[in-house]
Amino acid sequence: MKRSEHCKRDEELFGKSFPHIHKELDRFFPTHNILHRRLTHHVEYVRMRFESGDWNHDECISALMHIIDDCGKVMSATDWLTPQEMFEGKWPVDMAKTLSHLPFPG
Repeated sequence: MKRSEHCKRDEELFGKSFPHIHKELDRFFPTHNILHRRLTHHVEYVRMRFESGDWNHDECISALMHIIDDCGKVMSATDWLTPQEMFEGKWPVDMAKTLSHLPFPG
């Protein structure tokens, strides 16, 4: 779904849009293509942004709707793990925490 479509949904639900949320969720698309979703498209990432005070309640709902629109459901970090990664104990949310402080691409 295009960012403009996510923003239109925000307008319908909240009476305003949150383009910065959609930009952040898709910030790794230029470098990771479809795999960008495993870094930011899960409930743990949204919870991390809420608990850090970066996003408010409505922004988190917008982010979750973005994830549902893109993935068909609310994803968890473990939904993105391959069997090998599960065996090795790797967690995408750890990577997301590390990458969340990098500047936006472009």
